[in-house]
Amino acid sequence: REEGGVVLVAPEHRLSLELNCKELFYQDRCVATDLYNFINMPQWYDILDECDELLRHNYQLIYAMGAPSLLPQGPHRWRAIQTVFLALALDNKIKDCLCKNTEACTFAKDTLPMEWPSIHFFEGSHLVDMLDDLIPMIARAIINDPPHELSWMYGHVLSDDILQAISDKQTFPSSLQSLPKNYQDDVLALRGFLAGDVLRHCLLKRHRVHYGVARPGKKRLAIPFRFADTPAERSEFAHPDCALALSILSYYYDGLTIDEVKQSFQNLLSLGENAQRQFYSKWFKLSVMQMEAEGSDCVESLNCVEKIDLSNEIQLNRLQYFYHRNMLVINFYLNTHIFPVELEQYDKRLTATSWNLAYNPSGNIVGFSGTNDNHRILPLQVSQFFPSNTGSADSTIEDLFATNGFMLDAIMKNTVNVSELKDKNDRSISLISALEGRMTQTSEQLHAIIDCGAILAGTNLREFSRSLLNEFKDDSFGGVLYYDDHYLNDWVILEKSGRCLPKDISPVRD
Repeated sequence: REEGGVVLVAPEHRLSLELNCKELFYQDRCVATDLYNFINMPQWYDILDECDELLRHNYQLIYAMGAPSLLPQGPHRWRAIQTVFLALALDNKIKDCLCKNTEACTFAKDTLPMEWPSIHFFEGSHLVDMLDDLIPMIARAIINDPPHELSWMYGHVLSDDILQAISDKQTFPSSLQSLPKNYQDDVLALRGFLAGDVLRHCLLKRHRVHYGVARPGKKRLAIPFRFADTPAERSEFAHPDCALALSILSYYYDGLTIDEVKQSFQNLLSLGENAQRQFYSKWFKLSVMQMEAEGSDCVESLNCVEKIDLSNEIQLNRLQYFYHRNMLVINFYLNTHIFPVELEQYDKRLTATSWNLAYNPSGNIVGFSGTNDNHRILPLQVSQFFPSNTGSADSTIEDLFATNGFMLDAIMKNTVNVSELKDKNDRSISLISALEGRMTQTSEQLHAIIDCGAILAGTNLREFSRSLLNEFKDDSFGGVLYYDDHYLNDWVILEKSGRCLPKDISPVRD
């Protein structure tokens, strides 16, 4: 202010200062008043770089206030969500329904019984029609074969009313008011997840594209992703049921690390003997099919909980191999180690949005952006300015206008062919088939595959690259260059010989 200088700040720092000012009003009004006057000095001129991105309607900063408390009815909520997912994965009628509706969803039916079958919904009228049948089917499957925690539902005199409450959001039978409080919490948790369309909302999202667990990271729940394999830092899902469901799905897809499997069994062995046998028998029942298919001696060495010895490193590795994708083990790990700690709630919060960012008491604000995607929903304090309409646009401004949507324009004008992937359940195989068909139709060589739509998100790129080398026998290239995020976290080249080396070491040059 005294020297007439410039202050460079990140948008979240500016909003954080405003929220600090509001928070100080509860503690020291004199300091808060001074800070408020400083922030709102009329001498400030605000200049926003990439304003189209900064002023998006979904940009906000939230400060939690008050003492943390546990998520209300938390165990009922995550137990209900896990019960629904188990029904989707294990109930034969539900699986038949999902397999038949290929226009509404994808369903990987060839997975092992213990694994999550990778279900993904597609928005549209086909999904609406399928859900009209699927939601009551899930509710009926839960009531007819409930897990131990919901065993009270089986054969209950009000089972028809419970079915209606879970599957129909328009009605809630008054007879259910007579249920005990913990039973009502179970019904309401299932009702919110199924009839409240939370299940539909979550399965429309793609793992590692729209959400996922950022590893390594402080937050052990699922967080939003900006695009494929790129977590949105310092962000989280505000709706607790969405956070729960997407976290469970993330661990289903990723599986448990060896440390997480060890923690799960440590938690199991800390229970009483009857509880240990009850839990482990269900885990083993889901994983034994894989053990038998592979002819493993673990069918005998791991068939009861008394044989578990976590100090035995060889056995621990076998436990991790056979149980790391077991849905029941993952549920147990989350219920005992993650959710009770990570799901703290605060009774108050302060929020600042892009509207706060666009506010200047003197109206001295201007922004620059190479795109105008967001110009119709900008905060009312600002509006898009078109220099060309005033007749004062110079050549530099005209050049900047040319960058708006440049990549979209280039793609649209230079698209040679568009092919629909036939097998939506296995995108990698479908993509290889489409590429093979394309190569037989043209003499042009294939040099690069750019996955703009995140088709291969969640795919093992090493296996995909090996499949490419097997399918294309062209001698014009010596290997496949890809980013290995499973082992080396670096760019690597898979050679035709099968050897895989970091890009800088490999003799094959990119």
